[in-house]
Amino acid sequence: MKGQSEYMFLASASRSTNMDRYIKDFLKRKPDGVIVQASCQAEVVHEIIMVFSFVPLVFSIWAGDVAVF
Repeated sequence: MKGQSEYMFLASASRSTNMDRYIKDFLKRKPDGVIVQASCQAEVVHEIIMVFSFVPLVFSIWAGDVAVF
């Protein structure tokens, strides 16, 4: 890629490898899937927040004025 040196590619690969090792070690110590559970919970919370973010818009249509909210 233009503008990226060989050092940047090696540093990125090294970080990725180190993170893989860290995660594999963590999962060996705690095999109950805590990471997966936390990721799923975060995804559910994100979806709920996204849905609730439209509530003021819906009520502003019902009330007839955006300034109400």
